Amino acid sequence: ELQAQGTATLGGFSEQIASIEGVVSVNVVENQTDSVDSSGRPPHSIEVFVDGGSDDVVAQEIYSYKPLGIATTSVTTAGSSSERTGAIITVNSVASTLSFSSSVKVNIYMDVTLTVDSSYPDNGDELVKENLATFINNQGLGKTLYTYKLNTAVAFVKGVTTVDIKVGKIPNPALSENIIAESFEIFTCNESLITITRG
Repeated sequence: ELQAQGTATLGGFSEQIASIEGVVSVNVVENQTDSVDSSGRPPHSIEVFVDGGSDDVVAQEIYSYKPLGIATTSVTTAGSSSERTGAIITVNSVASTLSFSSSVKVNIYMDVTLTVDSSYPDNGDELVKENLATFINNQGLGKTLYTYKLNTAVAFVKGVTTVDIKVGKIPNPALSENIIAESFEIFTCNESLITITRG
């Protein structure tokens, strides 16, 4: 009894899953209502988003430690590469499977307009792209992208005098506004998604 203490709460359940070897992120989205929610989750269900860890181990821990009377679902990622399925053994010693989700990765595209001075290095464009991509990739699960913070990433490159950055989830982005992530989304970026022009 003491060993399982606290896992019946959503917080305790999340901590239990996060403690699994290899797990790097956990997020749980709960539908506490008596109706199907806007994402299609059944009443009184949870959708567990887990990155890392063994499919079978994670699935068994979800089954073993989820709150009593709460169903699990993977409706957000069903049929996609973000849906995960693991083998479990039920309380009746029956072999079964349980599906859950990993984070949904969303590409961030950037159009960057720079003005620079003579101290700007020959590989300055590559450094700017690397810094911006690193910043995006360190955002974490469900984190809003605050676009003003991107200027700081560019400022680390010597010789940049002005910068204007447009962002978006599609190529040729035209927005300067923050991008709000869903609780199960994680923003990703690489140098190929960033275009740099000189103003």
